[in-house]
Amino acid sequence: MNKVPLRSFLFGAMILVLLGVIVNIFSDTSRDTPVIKFSEFREAVAKGHVQSVEISDLDITGKYDEAYAKESKKRPAFRTTGPVGEDLQDLLTAKDVAFSFQKSDEDGWQQILWWVPVMLIIVVLFFMMRQFQSGSGKAMTFGKSRAKLLNENNNKVTFNDIAGIDEAKDGALKEDR
Repeated sequence: MNKVPLRSFLFGAMILVLLGVIVNIFSDTSRDTPVIKFSEFREAVAKGHVQSVEISDLDITGKYDEAYAKESKKRPAFRTTGPVGEDLQDLLTAKDVAFSFQKSDEDGWQQILWWVPVMLIIVVLFFMMRQFQSGSGKAMTFGKSRAKLLNENNNKVTFNDIAGIDEAKDGALKEDR
């Protein structure tokens, strides 16, 4: 039974992790939520059509009241961007809209998520270069000849060296006939 070397297993695992990170970065789940204008958001809050809101820095995500969403044929969730001040908080409180503030941890996680694929690519390239160089020929040794210079004094085989071998004598006699 063939055993899979640890190096091959780690290489495969790194490729899978790299693909997972790339898919995670490019699959944005917030694309399904429609973006509305901030003024439209304030108007919906003023009319009492907003049920709940989550605020993270300048990004606001929320849900419409179910009855309003069905009546206006809008999706129940929305996104918008705008200034979050005391006047907006007072308006949300006055209209009994449940709101919460989310601390944005994008700075740390986004930097990590951008550096992880870069580091994985560097590690994969490092292992690939080592793999290329471990064979009979090294990858980055172009133009270096491994030919050996022969000298007349070295490795010279004469007839006297093989004169005592009976098979050589028999073969030479058969060829002469």
